Amino acid sequence: MLWHKVQGAGGTIGGGGAIEFIDYLGFDDSAGDTTVTFPAGVQNGDLVILLAASDSGYTYPTPPSPFTEIWSCDQSNAQSVAVHSQMSYGFYNSATWPSSVVVTGASGSSGAVVAVYRNVSTITSQTSNGQLQVVSAGPTVSFNSSTLSSDGRVLCAVAIDDDIPSAASQTGYTADAVDFVGSGAGNGCGIVLTLSDSTISSGSYTPPNVSITGVSNETINSMYLLLT
Repeated sequence: MLWHKVQGAGGTIGGGGAIEFIDYLGFDDSAGDTTVTFPAGVQNGDLVILLAASDSGYTYPTPPSPFTEIWSCDQSNAQSVAVHSQMSYGFYNSATWPSSVVVTGASGSSGAVVAVYRNVSTITSQTSNGQLQVVSAGPTVSFNSSTLSSDGRVLCAVAIDDDIPSAASQTGYTADAVDFVGSGAGNGCGIVLTLSDSTISSGSYTPPNVSITGVSNETINSMYLLLT
């Protein structure tokens, strides 16, 4: 098992009780399965996001307990360039959670990122399915429009076929995780997580595009969550 961290940033926005990013870890697969642990700073009640991704023809099964799937995307473009991903979540409880979980995946071409957020009460998927895009060099990734049911912070997620992202920028957002999971370029997936810097008002909303460095001519899925 390998764990790694390419980029992490974040912090409390406003006073006590504000939603904040704590930390993340990235894990490469091992013989098709990815054993993941949790960042050292995780506390009871924290939201834990598990985002698994694979660049091979693979459909993720039910996520490991205690996680609940909130979104998955298994798509490929006309050239059969594929990116498959699954986002699951849970609220950490040291009394009942194991010290690690195993995510099944495609050998040598998959992995997972575990990210921790504090002061989150509810989580709502804003996309019933990921948006499939084929992007050129220095890509700008877009998101589908949706209706936010309440005010809250927005967490965006991007899974990238094959390429290794080195940075991500999005107006009004902070990149919490920019990573690559798998055995190497061309055999794995890039993963980007960004969190809005401030509360987004309820109503119709489309997150701004995110620009990702280090990616060219690849298939990408994108989605986002409302955190309250």
